[in-house]
Amino acid sequence: MAAPRDSLERLWSTTGILLQAVLLVGVLAAVGDRRVGAWLLLAAVTGLVLTHLAISFVAYRRVMRRAWPQVRPLDDWDD
Repeated sequence: MAAPRDSLERLWSTTGILLQAVLLVGVLAAVGDRRVGAWLLLAAVTGLVLTHLAISFVAYRRVMRRAWPQVRPLDDWDD
C-alpha cells in the first residue's frame, strides 16, 4: 500500500479508519444493548456521509482551481 501523498489523502484515510472503528463498536454494542448500538451505528454512518461530502467538496475545489489546458477551438464546429 502506498503512503498518502498529501493532507487530503491523509485526512481521508484517518477519518475512514476512525469511522470504521466506530462502526465496529456499534455492531458489537448492538449485540448487547440495541439502543446504544443503533445510536453508534447512526453516528458512524452520518459521519461517513459527511466526511465523503466534505472531502469531495475540497477535491472538487482543488481540481477546479487548476490551470485549464490551452486548447485551440475546433474549426468546423457548427452552433
